[in-house]
Amino acid sequence: MTRRVVSLIGLLCICFWGSSSVFAQVADLNSEELKQRIESAQNTVVVDTRSNQEYVTGHISGAINITSQESNMFSTIARFLPPDKETTLIFYCRGYNCSLAPDAAMAAYAAGYRHVYTYRGGYPDWQAKGYPIVHR
Repeated sequence: MTRRVVSLIGLLCICFWGSSSVFAQVADLNSEELKQRIESAQNTVVVDTRSNQEYVTGHISGAINITSQESNMFSTIARFLPPDKETTLIFYCRGYNCSLAPDAAMAAYAAGYRHVYTYRGGYPDWQAKGYPIVHR
């Protein structure tokens, strides 16, 4: 019995520390940093994780759209991303209260991408700053 409890506690610790280390590898960018990365455009993909309808209504210029629905809650996100795992990926969604971008970023990191970022301010912050957006 004691051995099982110790084993369970060990497993929980590994799962907890493993998941937190993934989150620690995904850094957040502010709007100015994102703007600079877009302007340099060197091996960078910006991903809008909002719905297709929101994307069509307006999105950051150059962003692609990957929704949680089409990627099975981001579990199959790698099939929508470039095959080059050295590509810089920047995910955004509806702002600070939205978990789509962090969820997608962690899924991309788990799929082997190592240059993964979120823009937690998301589309509302980008739009408020007056930066380039596309309506399509």
